[in-house]
Amino acid sequence: MKNLVFCVLGLISLHLSAYEQSAYTTIKSVQVYPDYGGGDFTLTLNTPSSKCKGYWVSRNSPAYDITVSMLLSAYHSGATISVFGHNDDSSKWAGSTTHFCKVYTIALEKGL
Repeated sequence: MKNLVFCVLGLISLHLSAYEQSAYTTIKSVQVYPDYGGGDFTLTLNTPSSKCKGYWVSRNSPAYDITVSMLLSAYHSGATISVFGHNDDSSKWAGSTTHFCKVYTIALEKGL
């Protein structure tokens, strides 16, 4: 039983290490590529993470429309966000020279 617990904890830590969370910051830039990836959406933050220098959302993502809508809302309002990105090499956006991480989730913080 002890070995099973250690195996599960090991798998959880491996799964969690595949993500990197940014600081709460504002969006510096957004860009869409109509002919690359069928409309991949990229963004950079004013305070980049250590590995994720930018983030991308695949046009093929089931939640592409709502994710891009949320990001554009945050960009135009100047709201602070925190982005969790897949930081493994297989999730790096092929269109970037630096490491653009695939978006896992976004947290939006409303200013007071």
